[in-house]
Amino acid sequence: MSLAVPTDARQAPPPARLSALDETARAVQDGEVTDADVRVVRGAWTAYRDSDAVPELSARQMTRDLDALGSSDPKGAALRVMQNTTALRLRYEPVRTVDLERFSMWARQLGIDAAAGDAGAVAGDVTSLELAWERLRDDSTASAAVTADLHAARDAADREDTAAAGRPAPRLGAAIAKVQGPGILPGE
Repeated sequence: MSLAVPTDARQAPPPARLSALDETARAVQDGEVTDADVRVVRGAWTAYRDSDAVPELSARQMTRDLDALGSSDPKGAALRVMQNTTALRLRYEPVRTVDLERFSMWARQLGIDAAAGDAGAVAGDVTSLELAWERLRDDSTASAAVTADLHAARDAADREDTAAAGRPAPRLGAAIAKVQGPGILPGE
């Protein structure tokens, strides 16, 4: 779920509590989900929710996904928590900035799913990367490298070669930081 932009956009920097939630959600996505992780991210969510007017649907989704962190699919729940957090950032940050983070999030998830050997999830991750890339691509040298890595990941995902599909994941995450282009500010 994403919030409407510019309808929900705020002319202010992201609150510190949203940044803290973003950092804890990323840490949970990147590692094994422990009870301590769940407590930390839940505490960050509570602090943010109590400090900002969070849309009701966003609050329900985040609560549901935080509850699922202790389930049999904590990695899937961690991805959804990260997706929810990036959607909340749209209220404060340029769309391009959030899309760059989404691309990085999907690159991390591609590495996670490839390591798990989950061909279906890898195919979905590559598709999500391709869709995000359609909004981010520019004329830079870094952009050409990302495009080539995405083509390699797609080819491997189509063959269900999860190891090969996951190889470009770290490069994709690193290269996206070098991609330039105009940002779209909230309210513009």
